[in-house]
Amino acid sequence: MNAYAQLLRTPGVARIIAAQLVARFPGGMISLGFLLHLERIFHSYGSAGLVLAATSVGQAVSGPLTSRWMGRWGMRPVLLLTVGVCAIALTTIALAPLPLWGYMAAGLVAGLSYPPIQPAVRTIYPKLVNSRQLTPLFSLDASAQELIWIAGPVIVTFVATQISTTIGILLSVVFLVGGGAWFIFSPEVGRVRIPAASGGSDRCSRARRCCSRPPWASCWSAPARRPRRP
Repeated sequence: MNAYAQLLRTPGVARIIAAQLVARFPGGMISLGFLLHLERIFHSYGSAGLVLAATSVGQAVSGPLTSRWMGRWGMRPVLLLTVGVCAIALTTIALAPLPLWGYMAAGLVAGLSYPPIQPAVRTIYPKLVNSRQLTPLFSLDASAQELIWIAGPVIVTFVATQISTTIGILLSVVFLVGGGAWFIFSPEVGRVRIPAASGGSDRCSRARRCCSRPPWASCWSAPARRPRRP
């Protein structure tokens, strides 16, 4: 506990932990919110499952892609773009009367544009503390993010069943936009840049060199060894 208290007194740590938790809170709300909302519209859990599947596919595709974008264009532009597009997609699902394929398309866009808050914050943490504090910081982060998966489903289920399923999804939009803005405009985010991946360019340049060689020459052949002297 003393280590955690010392961490939270480190400048910027408490702000980044709180901001990223609020921004990621929709992660624990969207699935149940979609399920309850779409079952009410179509009276079918199968239809709701199709929209959830489209959202999950979008998230699986966007994870490595948006992380690479942050290395190329910086954290803030990518986070601003993804937060805005994802908020529009979630609002469309909550308010627009669409056919099933329209909800699936909106769910896919919401998944593709889900903000890469976690990769960003994992890059920021090593810049905030020294190496001795890094392990306790990741431990504190792992413990704190359990709130997303415990409180998020409870809140969205209560709101959706007692008030409105539409309000339940719009509440996740409020968390997304409010927490995302808090995180994006934190000073610590502006000071950190993810290194751009160079593997692709290295492979491309190597391929170009291979193409310029004769067909019988191989770029990936092992170097010839000199024969040993007796």
